[in-house]
Amino acid sequence: MGCAVAGSADARVAEALTRLAEVVDELAGLDVSQLSDAGVVEAAQVAERLARRTAAAVTDRLVVEASDR
Repeated sequence: MGCAVAGSADARVAEALTRLAEVVDELAGLDVSQLSDAGVVEAAQVAERLARRTAAAVTDRLVVEASDR
C-alpha cells in the first residue's frame, strides 16, 4: 500500500493502519508497572474491547473482502 495514490481508498486505509500501529507501539512502550490495581484492570478491559473491535472492524472485513474477490 506504500505506493497508493493520495486520497484513494488504498491511501486512506494505509494511513489509518499506520496511525493504529503507531498508537500500539506507543502503548507497548509504556511502563504499566506504575499503574494502580484498578488502573491495570481498567486498562486490560479497554485493551480487550479494542482488540475485539479491531478484529471485527478491520481484520474480519478484510478477510471477507479478500474472500469475495
